[in-house]
Amino acid sequence: MNWAATPRVHFDEENLKREHDHRSRKALARPWPSLSSTSLLARKAIRWLQATGKEHSLYVHIPSRIGHSPCLDLALTANMEAHSIDAGDASVSEERCFHTCTLATGALQSLMKSGRGATSDEAMLTVALLFNFEADVRAWSIERRRGPVDQSAVLHMKGLAAMFTSRPPEPDASAALRALWYASSFYVAFILQLFSSKTSSPFERPAWLEIEPLADDGQGDESRIEAMRSLRKISNKLFICLPRLIKLCQRVRRGDTDEETKEAATKVAKLLHGLQDTSAEDRLLHSINVVKTPDKESPGKELIPYIFRFASFTEYESALSYWTTRLLVLQQCRRLTTIIPETFSTPDLESEGTRTAKNIMMSWSSILHYKPITKMRGSVALQAVWGILSEFDLCKKKEENEEIVRHWLLRRSNELSGGVCVLTAAHLDGFAALQSGDGIWMPQMGAFE
Repeated sequence: MNWAATPRVHFDEENLKREHDHRSRKALARPWPSLSSTSLLARKAIRWLQATGKEHSLYVHIPSRIGHSPCLDLALTANMEAHSIDAGDASVSEERCFHTCTLATGALQSLMKSGRGATSDEAMLTVALLFNFEADVRAWSIERRRGPVDQSAVLHMKGLAAMFTSRPPEPDASAALRALWYASSFYVAFILQLFSSKTSSPFERPAWLEIEPLADDGQGDESRIEAMRSLRKISNKLFICLPRLIKLCQRVRRGDTDEETKEAATKVAKLLHGLQDTSAEDRLLHSINVVKTPDKESPGKELIPYIFRFASFTEYESALSYWTTRLLVLQQCRRLTTIIPETFSTPDLESEGTRTAKNIMMSWSSILHYKPITKMRGSVALQAVWGILSEFDLCKKKEENEEIVRHWLLRRSNELSGGVCVLTAAHLDGFAALQSGDGIWMPQMGAFE
């Protein structure tokens, strides 16, 4: 199984039938659908997972839940129909696709109003599927291309956040819940909380801070697996706690002279700065293959002559989440030091910040490779590098002047967007403003991991 959310299951009909029979014995009789139609939908779901590259994602938990919730089945069907349209299947119309999505939304609303299973795994996975649907249809629906912000996707994100708030995880939390949390904590615990007027976050609780990622299926030695687990847990904690740090630093930078505010900002900054595991990072880095940047990557090969080649999605996701959160923390610590100089060592901050930004840029090839399941995470990682260009000196060589780096980051961000909208320097500046608390901006939406 995969930390970030994903048990890697070998799907075959016998395995699928055993899973279905096991769940059916535990469930009450349902009027939907028959075993044969359930099996057919499950097989279609598996083909959809494989065709879209989502077999390493939280959606791997869906086939065994088919037939137990109409909203989940309908949301899954809407996603498969959206994929068929994108693949050029003329037998599926846009009208039918959007109608299925509307039915799924209605079924979910009915479930929520009934009070039965309103925060069940099936209900939460349905919201994740609806979020993914909004992200996917933007690839081909002119109607849904409204720029970098998709308000429908934002509403689904808010709904999922409310569900998590109402359902703190138990020690024996299901694999699906843990998978969903690690796939979406970036959205619900970081992005959404930046828009909240409150300094504290409802997720700053041990239950969410200490929730365990799923165990990996064992590719590699135990030391490497433990390193990925450690980095994943740290990035989860940082995603949850970063909004508080950003808001406190914003108040200090805007001239709040209250000593309690400065003390609180300094305390949180030191706490989050200390949330790191250099030993685990080193072990992981030594396991990652480093290869020469292909000639097809030119222009840009001069800037990033070598790239990382990750062995698995688990390895990639663990590293990228860790580097992104560390970079955001380092940026806030650097800004706090300009006001309270004795807080941190500027050379130490710059050294780690520069190295971390370069690691993210060297991950570019994998960011694009895993685009179907981690588009927004990859996009924000690149935008985090953009945000620190004026704070850390990344440009040590002649061919690394800031303008060249900005052009490289902008080009990569647009490749990642897939033509859904054309990002400009102003868009990336907007995300940098969000990081510092100086502006409001929602980055390019993408599917849940």
